[in-house]
Amino acid sequence: MASRRGLIHCHSSYSYDCAVSPRRILQFAMSESLDFLILTDHDTIAGSLALRDEVERRNLQLEVPIAAEYKTSHGDIIAAFIEHEIVSRELESFVAEVRKQNGLLLLPHPYDHHKDVELLATQVDLIEVFNSRSSADHNSASAELANRTSKPGYWAPDAHIPSTLGKALITVSGSGSLRYSLENETITPLSATRASRSDLWLSQYVKAFKTKSPRLFFRLSMTIALSLLRQAIG
Repeated sequence: MASRRGLIHCHSSYSYDCAVSPRRILQFAMSESLDFLILTDHDTIAGSLALRDEVERRNLQLEVPIAAEYKTSHGDIIAAFIEHEIVSRELESFVAEVRKQNGLLLLPHPYDHHKDVELLATQVDLIEVFNSRSSADHNSASAELANRTSKPGYWAPDAHIPSTLGKALITVSGSGSLRYSLENETITPLSATRASRSDLWLSQYVKAFKTKSPRLFFRLSMTIALSLLRQAIG
């Protein structure tokens, strides 16, 4: 049975908390011989459109479904295989808008920054069972949620810096369309490594810089300083 190598859920410079260009992400995809990449910038499909345009310009064999990670009334939800920007943020109308475009709904990091996770699980098509930025306990609970609701699970790096792009790669079995295979065939992790504290700190510095937030910069610097101090005194 044929299979595809790919990556679901990463961010580019089109997100407010990331500075990685779509071209840099494409370079990673080519180095890993990926067959597909679902780029999910915050609240905009502009990044995945830019990535797909670059793939087409260079005539590369990489499938790039149009997607984004939207902040809804119940937390972040990924809309993939869509054609146009999703406007609504209220859960019911958001889901209806995605369905109207025949898109797939993915629930990223279910136990980080969501409300009514059980309801969300009934609304989506796939559930993120591993996120490299989530705790081990939250990832375990996410896997249990997918199993309990009989929803396909996928592994994701949720990358905001280049060094974390490879933290979670997957293979998808099946020779049909990628959309069909994600819903109906077997998804298997090729890698599943949690991001280090330094990875998370660096991504937060990028966020502080891009959002021009002195408060975040100061809070993060204090967190790092206290962590290093604890290490120094044992």
